Amino acid sequence: MSERAPQQERSIASTNRMLDVAEELLATKGPDALTVEAVVAGASASTGSFYARFESRRGLLKRIHERFLERVGEEIFAFLQEPIKGENLVEDLTFFILGLMEISDRHANGFTLFVAQNSFDEEFKSDSLAVMTVVHQYFDQVLLGHSNPDRGGITEEVKDQCWRIAYGLFLQHVLYEPSFVSGKDETNFELARATARSIEKVARN
Repeated sequence: MSERAPQQERSIASTNRMLDVAEELLATKGPDALTVEAVVAGASASTGSFYARFESRRGLLKRIHERFLERVGEEIFAFLQEPIKGENLVEDLTFFILGLMEISDRHANGFTLFVAQNSFDEEFKSDSLAVMTVVHQYFDQVLLGHSNPDRGGITEEVKDQCWRIAYGLFLQHVLYEPSFVSGKDETNFELARATARSIEKVARN
């Protein structure tokens, strides 16, 4: 192995430490806590190495977002390769919603940042659109797989209402503890099943 390989590995490890520290600061203390000094100190790195990798605080935020989409995008796309079982609408929606909740749990800090950044930054929002579009399309396939053509199927308006319910739960799950919204401590499965039943009622009306 060349001498360059260990150096590259150390450089990658140092970069990832800074990104991990930055994610943690944003998720637990908010954007005001994200300073170059705090990231460098938390990652045991140097100011020079920070600027060599990210150039600026904005560059750091962009790299955090890119890494999040790389990691989570792979997981989401793999999850969406699972075939739709077709047993009934509630079961299929529960599977879909629960799967996304479990992915968000594995990347909790990244998802918190994902939601916050996309709310005010048009560039980050644009970068995320491809992932959300695929998720939305899969959701529509689940709905359409259980629609009744003899009753006119599911209209675009109804599909939109159903997606808003699912996306609302996702945002709630990322930003709050279950008891904060409902006053009850519910498991992921209970929340997914209850949401699936709510969506079914809208889709069937």
